[in-house]
Amino acid sequence: MTKKTHFYDWHKERARMTEFAGYDMPVWYTRVEKEHMTVRKNVGVFDVTHMGRFIVSGPEATKFLDYMVSRDLKKAYSGQALYSVLLNAHGGIIDDLIVYKKSETDYFVVVNASNKEKDFNWFKSHIKDFDAEIKDISDNTPMLAIQGPKTADLFRKIIGNKVDEIPKFNFAEVDDFLGTRVIMARTGYTGEDGFEVSFLNIPMSDSSKAIEILEKLLELGKDLGIAPCGLGARDSLRLEAGMVLYGNDMDENTTPLEARIKYALDLDKENFIGQEALKKQLEEGIKRIRIGFIMEEKGIPRHHQEIFTESKEKIGTVSSGGYSPLIKNGIGMGYVPTEHKKDDFVLINIRGRFKKAKVVSPRRMLRELKKMSGEL
Repeated sequence: MTKKTHFYDWHKERARMTEFAGYDMPVWYTRVEKEHMTVRKNVGVFDVTHMGRFIVSGPEATKFLDYMVSRDLKKAYSGQALYSVLLNAHGGIIDDLIVYKKSETDYFVVVNASNKEKDFNWFKSHIKDFDAEIKDISDNTPMLAIQGPKTADLFRKIIGNKVDEIPKFNFAEVDDFLGTRVIMARTGYTGEDGFEVSFLNIPMSDSSKAIEILEKLLELGKDLGIAPCGLGARDSLRLEAGMVLYGNDMDENTTPLEARIKYALDLDKENFIGQEALKKQLEEGIKRIRIGFIMEEKGIPRHHQEIFTESKEKIGTVSSGGYSPLIKNGIGMGYVPTEHKKDDFVLINIRGRFKKAKVVSPRRMLRELKKMSGEL
């Protein structure tokens, strides 16, 4: 039986729904491309309540999380939101997540929806060795991602100039955000400015309160071109931004070095699970690597399709692919042997036809797409 978020009743009256990560979620309200461009140009609102939210607290909360995740929490400051990864002993990615440091003894952790139970059990299996505790508050904490270049303009209407005091990958706790207490982080999954806002202490039994907040946001943002957005736009936006999706672009057999998310690592910190395996991989050399690509010919690449050199030697597979509303053509990511990461072009086998694609760094994908579309 699928679960429902606090906003389910509101969604079902307006959106095309689907099952995702065990939840009934909106795919789109109008059209995926329209919602996508709303986020690129204005501001869009996503229900991300299906993601996991944990509280880690206690005298050894920092020591515990510092051992579990790949970022150096001892050096982090209060108010910082750190993109990080949970690793197994072999350096494989159990999940990517964001750790909010409230204090040395108090953390807020946001994990992927599909890995919520797995992650919680992984944390629980290790916490017994530390003077700390972990609590899953997901069901009592609805969450919205508000994304797009006009997001700050919207938030100034709610919390004033305080929004300008929150840099990227930082967060603030606000006692009165449209009548409720929130944790809001300047983070997102779209490549645009934006915030992910967790509304504290709103149980499913009080879901009408969460819906009321959503409707207030949409009303306040009318003059900014705000719109609700579904999973379809969420995926196309993150793909244009070259951002990894767990289960497609990474899993427990993929290391952060292969996935090219080295910025999620502090390899020189004292000790964390998977650290030695990653150091060994660096010493021995990374054998495969994630690349981004932009179709030169018309074609929409899809997950598991094959990647070839221009001389038609098979070198890898597509991990994520789809349609880019910015350039109205296909884009994607995939894994190839490391020596091919600087190739100018590759061929993608799309339904038996070899289609030429330009190789780009995933981190530069969005900038390249915006240039091509005239957005930059």
